Amino acid sequence: MQPGLTLYAFQSCPYCRRVFEALEALDLEIEVKDIHLESENRKELVEATGRGTVPVLRIEEDGVVRWLPQSREIVAYLYTRFGEGKTPPRTMASLDGYIRMGMWGLLLAGAVLGPGMRDPFWLGACALGALRAFSTARRSGSIWHIGIGGVFGLGAVSIALTMAGIVDLPWWYAAYALVAVLAVLALWQRLRGRGVDR
Repeated sequence: MQPGLTLYAFQSCPYCRRVFEALEALDLEIEVKDIHLESENRKELVEATGRGTVPVLRIEEDGVVRWLPQSREIVAYLYTRFGEGKTPPRTMASLDGYIRMGMWGLLLAGAVLGPGMRDPFWLGACALGALRAFSTARRSGSIWHIGIGGVFGLGAVSIALTMAGIVDLPWWYAAYALVAVLAVLALWQRLRGRGVDR
């Protein structure tokens, strides 16, 4: 266990997964305080930083304490201090921002170019959305992201079938219903993780 380092996080947080992956890659063990499992951990974090967002790394060196938020900064710090010249690997988590920009760019292009060109662009956007959501779900185990991936996957299949002239599926109705169900499940999962319903 590396002294002086404490990570405030929770298991299903996709940004926290970036830090967990870095710790695993560096074969580094530090104290982890889950803010959903223990309300006292969240209280400590909010008192120290004024915010309850994670991940946050508490660093104590030579009696001086500092708080490092943001997954990218934490990963960079860990690799700089413990990586022995290694650089963080390119993972789906590190490519997340580019995938998100690509998805929104394709959606916007489809909207601007109109009905004749919309479907191919929106098919690409839905495929990227599904890839991003399922990747996040794999890393975090989040029910919410599994559902989002399902919605985007349903959209991609529906658009592809419509483009092929096989069937015209109004997939957004199923997507809205699925999102509503998933919102309830995610809320239940979060409340259960905080110990509210125990």
